[in-house]
Amino acid sequence: MYFPTMILATPLSVLIDRFPKKKVLYWTNTLLLLQAIAVAVLTITKVITMPMMLGLSAFLGIVVAVDAPARDAMKTDLVAKEGKAMIGAANAAYAMMVTLAQILGPFLASLTIPIFSFNNDVMNGLSMTFLLNAASYVAVIVTVFMLKDIKEDISRYPVMKMITGGIKYAYLNPSIRICMFGIFISSVLSFSWRPMLPNIVNEGILHEGVNGIGILGRGASEAVQGWLYAGAGLGAFICASIISALSHRNVKSKWIVAIGTAIAGTGLMLLASAHSILVGLLGTFMIGSGFALSFVTVRGIVRKTVTPEFRGRISGIDYASFFGGIVSGSVVSGCIAEKIGYTTTLSVSGILLIMIGLWSAVSKNPFHENNN
Repeated sequence: MYFPTMILATPLSVLIDRFPKKKVLYWTNTLLLLQAIAVAVLTITKVITMPMMLGLSAFLGIVVAVDAPARDAMKTDLVAKEGKAMIGAANAAYAMMVTLAQILGPFLASLTIPIFSFNNDVMNGLSMTFLLNAASYVAVIVTVFMLKDIKEDISRYPVMKMITGGIKYAYLNPSIRICMFGIFISSVLSFSWRPMLPNIVNEGILHEGVNGIGILGRGASEAVQGWLYAGAGLGAFICASIISALSHRNVKSKWIVAIGTAIAGTGLMLLASAHSILVGLLGTFMIGSGFALSFVTVRGIVRKTVTPEFRGRISGIDYASFFGGIVSGSVVSGCIAEKIGYTTTLSVSGILLIMIGLWSAVSKNPFHENNN
């Protein structure tokens, strides 16, 4: 899913500035509903195969390449007239809801799958879970219809001119340029731990073997990995809430980014040396917390800076940077870890994040903010 979004978010985001965002969201969520129904039906009939799943996942990534930036731009349009502080608050609140969904989704699936696995057939549980997922898009589509109509700056330039114009606008604006680069680098480093999580758990945290952790028994590795993911999600949710609360206060962004990257870097180094579940949880909690502090802050700067006619395209470039960082970080860190080990790889990533934090702290105006 991430790869198609990374590649297509920038060119497809032209649709967001070319058509009313409400209409774009209606069509993207209709397509997401159809994709979810297809997964549910194929699972219920038990004919689903790996190639089918890959195709549906790729289709999902293509639609998300338009849907995610469109939601982001629409959110900004709805609150822009209230001022820059409200844009920052809306950005943080949106991050809170996304993070909460990422926590609750797997948790609810862990309940519905065993509940509906009739006759000990897990496919029944998966089928019902996918059906519930499809039903959730109906609520989203209804919500889109209920959104108030707002005046938008619709661009009617040729498509290629709009694509190149959006890229040029992002590059020539120093604030947006440095923020996009920061989003990419932060995503590369902050998500480097995910492909190495099985090694972290099996070789580090569960170094005594499954029997060494007592009551967890069989499936201990998968359980611990789930807890570590939840720790990162919880940290991100809490710190996104903090950013939302601080949005109306005059707190310099450079200090929030400096603190956030330092916390995330320290969390990576802690996770690298973790030999217990509690230390591992503390590490992922710090990674999620630190990334949320810096990421939400930098995104808020971009949302406050961009002019209305470019909101869709800049959101597309933003998501391309974010998903591109996740994909690149996973591939690069995985390859490096094979050569020098996950402990050194994560420690180096942590040190680099701390250095970025120091740069933010000592720079006079690292993100070229204009607070007027």
